[in-house]
Amino acid sequence: FLEAKRLEENKFTVMGFGYTLKSLLDKMRDWHYALRRLKVLGSFSWDGFPIDDHVFEKLNEHKKVITWRIHQIKNTKELSAEGTAMHHCVFSYKDRCIKGTCSIWSLTSEDMGVSKRRVTIEVNDYGRIIQARGFANRSVKSDERFIISEWAKKNNLDYVN
Repeated sequence: FLEAKRLEENKFTVMGFGYTLKSLLDKMRDWHYALRRLKVLGSFSWDGFPIDDHVFEKLNEHKKVITWRIHQIKNTKELSAEGTAMHHCVFSYKDRCIKGTCSIWSLTSEDMGVSKRRVTIEVNDYGRIIQARGFANRSVKSDERFIISEWAKKNNLDYVN
């Protein structure tokens, strides 16, 4: 597991992050789960919707810059990773993504060098944001809703929040 993570991400390390044996075993279990899921999904990629990924920089309440990124997922590996990390069933959307009837987006934030997945977004082929869900299908928070609204306006997407 550790060697695979290092090959996947050059800067990956367990040093200095407060990992315990239990947390590393949990990460390894999740990694094996993701591998099994990817085996079932197969290795596919698709063109996605003609909308560019986007970066927003906003100040938080402490006047520190938070970098928000919205990234379109265009392959089964990323789709599986999103579903595993966010604890929801987004991987079941693979066939719709391949057919071009929906696109899946990942909203992340980076605050003081720490990156965090925040929301998974589904956009249909009519340009409407169908759903946006956080970890374990929680509703979006106000700061996330604001970023999604800004992104929707910029790309002429219909977003009823």
